[in-house]
Amino acid sequence: MESPLTSARFRNAFKTAVAIVLAYGFALWFDWGKPMWAVFAVALISLPTLGASLNKGAQRLEGTLVATVVALLLIALYAQDRWAFLLAQAGWLAFCTYRMTVSDRDYFWFCAAFVSAIITANGGPDPVHAFSVAVMRTLETSLGIICFALVFSLLWPVRGDDALPGEADEAPAVPPRADRLNQSAWVFIGYSIGFLAVLYVPGFPGSYAFLGMLAPFAVILATTPGLPVSKVLLPASLAILAACPVYMLLMPLLSGFAQLAPVIFAMCFAICYVLHTPEQGLARIFGLAFFAITTGISNEQSYSFLSVANTALMFSLVLLIMHVARSITVFVEKDAGEPNPAVETN
Repeated sequence: MESPLTSARFRNAFKTAVAIVLAYGFALWFDWGKPMWAVFAVALISLPTLGASLNKGAQRLEGTLVATVVALLLIALYAQDRWAFLLAQAGWLAFCTYRMTVSDRDYFWFCAAFVSAIITANGGPDPVHAFSVAVMRTLETSLGIICFALVFSLLWPVRGDDALPGEADEAPAVPPRADRLNQSAWVFIGYSIGFLAVLYVPGFPGSYAFLGMLAPFAVILATTPGLPVSKVLLPASLAILAACPVYMLLMPLLSGFAQLAPVIFAMCFAICYVLHTPEQGLARIFGLAFFAITTGISNEQSYSFLSVANTALMFSLVLLIMHVARSITVFVEKDAGEPNPAVETN
């Protein structure tokens, strides 16, 4: 009988947690402002084999570079025209979403979509600030990929033929064209609703930072129309609830990274160990991501329960907006297989 300490489940959880601790450690050492971006890179590219993970990491970095160019171009062209900016940003997200459904480099298009929205949301109309955000995003993404590659190549490296049955990536079936167009339309509609809410609802949670959270989840929820909201809400909520006492009660007592690192390792290991199956992959990503978002670890650490509550509220609003967007059918499939706008003609 295989020992739990030598199982693939234990090894993958251990390696992912070590890579995240390293990513945090180097980001804090370099005094970078958003260490969680490096953590996102580790969480999102983690696959059973090193080769598959590095391929996904390369797609993430390439997508980030494309997103950087697009974001800076949008800010340069439309910084003073909010409506043109909305159409351009939402249109880019919709275009990337469509490309995700037909390309074998779907993760590249995913990153090209949501990273552009994060840069424009955090950079604002100032091109210089936006460029700084873009550079930092690229650096931290690269750091996460490097930390992941280092750990997974040195600790129990797994070749492609060593992967457990069911863990290899399978090419998803291409949905009908009308479905692909509807998924793109849902992202366009969802982002537009969020943008208008930020503009016209006083004190909207997160302000423009809300759009940075909305974009990736809009693309994920649009391209997985069969995914129930509960399967997204539950792991995110559990991660927030588990991270909240660590953030509010334990972290204020710690005096340096040497004391913080074991806490980070334990939390990330637990998330990866519990959510270890391929079917739980999305839940595992959400768990790690919301642990990083909730704790907000940085060199200028602050502690506020309102910050945790605001994060939970923002995510709830993201789910609500995308629930509304996914209920709208813009295109229907004609008998001949061609999409047609879902409007009645007299």
